[in-house]
Amino acid sequence: MDSTDTASSMHPLGYLGNPEDIQAVIFDVGGVLLVPMNDECIEGQTAREFAAFFRSSFHTEYHLMNFRHLWHQFEVGEIDEESFFALFCQAFAASNGKEISTRAAREAVWGSGLGLCRPMVDTVRKLRVGGRRTAIISNAGRDAFGDVPEIGHMDLFDVTIVSGNVGMRKPDPAIYELALERLALPAEACCFIDDLQHNLEPANRLGIRTIHCHDPELLASQLVEFLLGESGYEA
Repeated sequence: MDSTDTASSMHPLGYLGNPEDIQAVIFDVGGVLLVPMNDECIEGQTAREFAAFFRSSFHTEYHLMNFRHLWHQFEVGEIDEESFFALFCQAFAASNGKEISTRAAREAVWGSGLGLCRPMVDTVRKLRVGGRRTAIISNAGRDAFGDVPEIGHMDLFDVTIVSGNVGMRKPDPAIYELALERLALPAEACCFIDDLQHNLEPANRLGIRTIHCHDPELLASQLVEFLLGESGYEA
């Protein structure tokens, strides 16, 4: 084992193998580049309750692949964002009798409820300067992230795949295959980061190296250390 292999094996990302073999890093957005904010950042009690209701649905339904729930319909482009939130507002009102506008609901979830993880965005920039290609695979509605320029800016990502624009969503293996095709790279030359384990499994079966993101800020630092060899990591 040479010195590079020894250093890699000591690093928490060392299971990915030789960092020099990784030519591209593919990022999820929600939970990696965008992170949930404290509910206190959301204005209004009803809006905070809606955000909690929305998250509860995410945890109970989002991962299910055996029926076309609202998340699926939205993320493959079958319904637009206005309809998605309107239907969620109806369900929220039916559950507790409280009404909220689609505009306020969207703000509670996409606006005040989410914030940019700047250390991770800075890491994307460093990886590009260091010669790595970067990409996004995100489950989101059509034309998402237009109001988040740091995410949608094409100078930051070589490839951006949004499920609502391509009609398929993670964990469908076809969406990872599309990313590889657009990057023009083999699976083993790529690394994919997601905060949901069930989204990582099909990518891994294709041969893509995968990272389960639990702490985006910590992972941002680890990626730079592991892939670019910056000092500062202590085993």
